[in-house]
Amino acid sequence: MDGQGKRTADLNKYCRVLAKKYPWAKTLNSLARQAMAERAWSAISRFDNNCKQKVGLSDLVC
Repeated sequence: MDGQGKRTADLNKYCRVLAKKYPWAKTLNSLARQAMAERAWSAISRFDNNCKQKVGLSDLVC
């Protein structure tokens, strides 16, 4: 809800911020962080599409 207007590139930038904040994220190289951002974007997109289609609302909190 509060992430409206976000893009995939924003997640990539945020992963870089997290790498500075958390030691475990700092150990990942840039390709691993990019893959993590892409998987997160895929999950967010899938959740959003399911909410729009009202698929399994008993399992989802939209």
